[in-house]
Amino acid sequence: VYKQLDLIKDVLGFFSWYGAELAKQFIDLGVDAILICDDMCNRKGPFISPKHFKEIVFPLLRKQVNEIQSKSAKVILHCCGNTSLILDDLVNYIGINGYHAIEPMAGMDIGVVKEKYGDQISLFGNVDCSYTLCLGSPEDVKKEAIEVIKKAAYGGGLNVNSSNSIHNAVKLENFQTMIKTVHKYGRYPYN
Repeated sequence: VYKQLDLIKDVLGFFSWYGAELAKQFIDLGVDAILICDDMCNRKGPFISPKHFKEIVFPLLRKQVNEIQSKSAKVILHCCGNTSLILDDLVNYIGINGYHAIEPMAGMDIGVVKEKYGDQISLFGNVDCSYTLCLGSPEDVKKEAIEVIKKAAYGGGLNVNSSNSIHNAVKLENFQTMIKTVHKYGRYPYN
């Protein structure tokens, strides 16, 4: 970013344009929502300074999101890591409709995100796929899934799932336990 800013802008501009064009084709085929995968953070925070995000990345991402939404589709952003320093811009400036990952190992608490943005966006995730789904017991998975439901199901807009993906290290029994727990305790209307 510091040494080759023009190159970075060109590369990001291309991928933003390409992503929007690809999304439009899917929307024309009947897709209602587009998942944009833009990891911008690690467990400690953003990859680059929030200033550079505002200057370089966010205008392109906002344009991409606006183009998708102009075709009446929703945009869900997948972004791992600790997004606390940039999440307000992702929701209020860029205008995402949903946020996936909400990684507990990165210090992201779905209850805090729900309280702050739950009336603006749908939330996806928060059952930890770094430890709980891989190394925990089915009882650990059930407990964590219920905790996610308690923290963020109120008022609607919660989709309980993995804090990132269902990768090869996730135990099948734990994945099935998460699904069964959500079906039993997380159905709407939620009380």
